[in-house]
Amino acid sequence: GTRIYTARIIPFRGSWVEFTTDIHDVMHAYIDRKKKFPVTTLLRALGFSSDEELLNLFDLAYDVDAKEINDEYLGRRIASDVIDMATGEIVATRDMIIDEELLEKITQGDVETVRMFSYVDPTDEPIIARTIAKDSARTREDALEAIYRQLRSSDPPDIETAEALLDKLFFNPKRYDLGIVGRFRINAKLKLDIPLETTTLMTEDIVAIIKHLIKLHSEKQSGDDIDHL
Repeated sequence: GTRIYTARIIPFRGSWVEFTTDIHDVMHAYIDRKKKFPVTTLLRALGFSSDEELLNLFDLAYDVDAKEINDEYLGRRIASDVIDMATGEIVATRDMIIDEELLEKITQGDVETVRMFSYVDPTDEPIIARTIAKDSARTREDALEAIYRQLRSSDPPDIETAEALLDKLFFNPKRYDLGIVGRFRINAKLKLDIPLETTTLMTEDIVAIIKHLIKLHSEKQSGDDIDHL
């Protein structure tokens, strides 16, 4: 009974790319309807390389002054390592749940800020957080290599070759063309203001599509009607 959400970009010329949620609320990207990887792998390859950048991109974490941490935060998950500035000791690692013992360490130690996940209920983990957990890549280089391996069934000889493959897929006007109508329709659908002459994909397009799917999923909205005229 889980509703699956999908977005597909069909260009005038070039590879199809599809973004799909699954029954575990993890989002994948498909290229040419066959090669699949977590959507965060693609985002890392596009420059949002660290978990921190991905969490910031989707507003999934925020900083709290350590002095403000109190009993209300018990049971909440930490989004980044917490360090005691006086000793250099790691007081807590990412994903730890704040219990009374940890609360005391944070409030009694020389801790400046604590980065918290923006969602309260761990069972209501957002799609991107679940996808990060399934993503084997941790850096931009990892992601570029993983995508190259999926598409070419071999390891790239170097990072430049992996970057060139991604560029050819979506960002090279000789290989990829949405057409002016395609650009107009993507702009209209996602409320973007990219010039109509830009008929390749942009990183901004991909981020906006992922955010739109997440919004549809979280609000349990209906998607487009394929027969709508």
